[in-house]
Amino acid sequence: MKTLIVSMTRCQTNLCVGGIVLENNRSVRLIRPNGSYWPEDSPLCRAGVGAIWDLDLRPVDDAAPPFVEDVIAARGERVDRVDSVRAFLLERREQLHRIFWQGGLEALYQGRVRFQTSNGKAIIYAGDEPDMSTGFWIPNEDLVLAEDGRHYFCGERQLAYVGLADPVARINAGTLCRVSLARLFVPHPDVCARYYVQLSCWYGEGDAAA
Repeated sequence: MKTLIVSMTRCQTNLCVGGIVLENNRSVRLIRPNGSYWPEDSPLCRAGVGAIWDLDLRPVDDAAPPFVEDVIAARGERVDRVDSVRAFLLERREQLHRIFWQGGLEALYQGRVRFQTSNGKAIIYAGDEPDMSTGFWIPNEDLVLAEDGRHYFCGERQLAYVGLADPVARINAGTLCRVSLARLFVPHPDVCARYYVQLSCWYGEGDAAA
């Protein structure tokens, strides 16, 4: 199935690759047949965001909310490329409306985002999982890089940045971004398990992704 690569994020030593299936506008997370993510030197990753691949996609055995996007990419070949992922996504905004959000962090993920009282980090609690783990977001205020260089503030609240591009000091309000959920994290046996909300990338004018 022809699939546009829309994001790549770091996951330990490999890259997590996200795409949109052109035929049905489904958001997918591409998994290797052995169940792992992709080496940075793999053909899929070297082609980068904006490449279109014709892939043999198969369901994973244990896909469950919120990670319903997971699919096995058994094999494929690169067939095309788009000049602007941003333009592509905005053109399909209506078809992608279930995973296309505008506003503050509270607008994401079917309104299920909560915030840690200690630091304002955006989370979703286990047991309140949304029907998706990836989506596109147009924030209504600037995202400001934290001092650690690994988080962005949206007002007093924040989310982790896991993209490949070097972080910038400020992402302007109205910029098209992609967000994702980290895998389930259990901070302590006596504390509720949670999924952290992450900024995967942002899309600039005429660029595939930043």
